[in-house]
Amino acid sequence: MRRLVWICSLSSVSLLFLGGFIVDNALGTTCSTKKEIVLAGERDVCLLGGPIPIIVRYINHTTGTVSFRDPTKTWEVKLMVGRRKGDPKVVPFGQIFFSKKGDLERRTIKKAAIISLEPNDVYEFKYDVGHRWPELFVPGVNVIRIKDLSDDAETALSNEFEVRIVYDRSTFPMLLTIAANKESTADSLRFANDWIGLVYPGFSIATENLTDIQRDENRRRTVEAGAWWDAHKTDPETLKRIEDLNW
Repeated sequence: MRRLVWICSLSSVSLLFLGGFIVDNALGTTCSTKKEIVLAGERDVCLLGGPIPIIVRYINHTTGTVSFRDPTKTWEVKLMVGRRKGDPKVVPFGQIFFSKKGDLERRTIKKAAIISLEPNDVYEFKYDVGHRWPELFVPGVNVIRIKDLSDDAETALSNEFEVRIVYDRSTFPMLLTIAANKESTADSLRFANDWIGLVYPGFSIATENLTDIQRDENRRRTVEAGAWWDAHKTDPETLKRIEDLNW
């Protein structure tokens, strides 16, 4: 297997908070002497709001054992998504789980197991980044990368993977599902709200700190939008709006 190598230093990396995401404004490259990260996708064309499965492989190129925390639960492992030009959006794989009982609210950080690789061993995992972070993607070519900052001595940066995102007639129902899902984050709700509204003008749902009344209203509005879609999904005007969203 050909080894992919990039070079940069940790000092070149700076992070900014912008619009609810961390934006990496210094997309340096790095050389990892301990582990290589190889990124691939199950398909190179995906639907906006739909599954975007990626395959990530960690490879130990040393002569000794390399240990690291499960990347899918580690805050220092980041997903980077963006266009060729401009700064990518960067989000951590680590997760916080919320639970509430009465007036008590509990936040729990999911613990990451330790993974050990012997020389030349490979650790592979699949992850649906479209399901967890639909708001990171836009129609057109999106560039995906993985950055691992879990080792203070070095940064590991994967190869780039390009995926083309398409808005077609299958997209609208998927966006409605996101809008009606009580587990959707505020960012995902805003994403669904905006992209539905570009095809169905006037659509609007609440997106943050939702009350039970607002959730019920959101469901009512998504049902209403679904009925509109069933009646107008083949109209020339509707199809033209969808066509204009792809670039």
